[in-house]
Amino acid sequence: MKISSKSDLYSFGILLFEIFTGQLPWGGESALGLKQLYSDCEIPDPCELNGALPPLFRDILRRVTSADPSRRPPSASEIMKMVRYAFDMKDSSLPGALSGDQAALRAHDADDLIYQNLARWAAGADNGELGLTKFALIHRDYKTRDKREITDDAGAFMLFHALKYGYKDDYWWANVSNPSDRLSTTQRLFAMQNEVIAARVLDRLAGDDSLRPLTADQSSKVAVSLLEMAAKSKNRTLSRRLLSGLQAIAPTASAWGSSQLNPEVNTLLGELAIEDSDLGDQAAQVTGRLHSQPTVDFILKRAGKDRLLPALLEIQQSAGSLPAGVPLGIRLRVALEWIGQRLTFRPARLFGAYLLTLTGAAFGIASQVYLTFRLPEFMDIARISSSLERGLITGTVFGLGLFLARMIVERFHGANPLLRMTLGTVAGTVGMNIAMFIFHVLFVNTPPDGFLITLGCAFIAFVHALGGLIRSRVLRVLLSTGAVILAITGTWWLHLTMAATITDLTPLFYYDFSWSASKILFTSTLVALWIGVFGNLTRLGAEETGY
Repeated sequence: MKISSKSDLYSFGILLFEIFTGQLPWGGESALGLKQLYSDCEIPDPCELNGALPPLFRDILRRVTSADPSRRPPSASEIMKMVRYAFDMKDSSLPGALSGDQAALRAHDADDLIYQNLARWAAGADNGELGLTKFALIHRDYKTRDKREITDDAGAFMLFHALKYGYKDDYWWANVSNPSDRLSTTQRLFAMQNEVIAARVLDRLAGDDSLRPLTADQSSKVAVSLLEMAAKSKNRTLSRRLLSGLQAIAPTASAWGSSQLNPEVNTLLGELAIEDSDLGDQAAQVTGRLHSQPTVDFILKRAGKDRLLPALLEIQQSAGSLPAGVPLGIRLRVALEWIGQRLTFRPARLFGAYLLTLTGAAFGIASQVYLTFRLPEFMDIARISSSLERGLITGTVFGLGLFLARMIVERFHGANPLLRMTLGTVAGTVGMNIAMFIFHVLFVNTPPDGFLITLGCAFIAFVHALGGLIRSRVLRVLLSTGAVILAITGTWWLHLTMAATITDLTPLFYYDFSWSASKILFTSTLVALWIGVFGNLTRLGAEETGY
């Protein structure tokens, strides 16, 4: 069926039927247009629904909604003339200035429709809501107007229906500029407890930064609606989506304390969190994000033995800590479980990252040994095999130190950054110190002396750990490479300027005293590139491991 201006007249006929009878044809359960595609079915008799209507009105509606467009009147004004005739009304029933102006007539009708219902809707009455047909007609007129002509109340009224029906909601969301009006409208829609509408509204809220963070009162109203739907819905996917929406729009707290949500919401959240399911885990994560101590107290009292530890673990991972009210014994068990999960999750990834770091350290140290080897033949087999042997033995432990520095900082995401940096630096320093002790004892035949090796290893470990807080791989590589160069050349320079004998203040690596600064810099850069590149090829952060 071809769409034309007569299609609008058809819709107008349906609207007249709804206006005068209070309902759509067949109660809205069947579309007249679809019926007419396969039969000669006519619109039901409106006089049977409203005995006060004149019989001529039925004939007018059946002509206006005829399946044959050619039988329909030529314009809406003609239809109105016919209706006025059927009701024995004079043309003066409309303002004279509008009688010949179709645009003005449509605007008059739209204003009548909206303001007849707006007051009842604003008062919270259900009978103030529009049907889809009426809403579409009002939208058709309002979209042509200057935005300044549309009042805030009318805009909120139209936004409510746009979101309710999923029709032109993009337009009305953009045209209701006041965030408070948007929010009050969405709260009313949430209160309808309709899952489809709630999901539609969540999409709008999630993409609107002007509505966040909500005030305590606003968040409580929204949270009650979302949590009630999440708890009652049989659609688990929707329930998880509702909780995700709550996380996105509810205000977050930086410290544990009295929840910004009311007691009812805390109880609902706690009941969801003690459920042993994916939804329960998500509710626990919401608890952590909101730092809701009353909800944690509820979980401590009501969760079963098998559920208590997993729920608190989810809360700690989301919040980064547990509230002070959690008993010490339970806190220690959660901490140990958290550490164990972080250390063992995706072991293949851990092992692969260590192998890459080991490879970089082994080839870096092997390059150092090879370039400083005191043999006349540059491509001598003994020189090559000895360099690789020393690089592999030393690099295994040196690479472990580098790996630990990164892993502690990246994998324990959520813990205090300063604490992670400190532990990572210490672990990395110890590992690399042991490696350099092995190197100097086994291959240089001189036990290391002084503080320079420790200083150099600590500097490398610190910068390597710092890289764990940086997302850019290129920047991490540059930082690590630069740190190794500075540590190697810096300890050698301090050895030259401060040591009384060649065995005092052992540097990371020895160089020939006859070497120029450029040659030393070239060698140290080659070593550093191996370590910096291979040590930063993968990330071990919690955000990539699912925690």
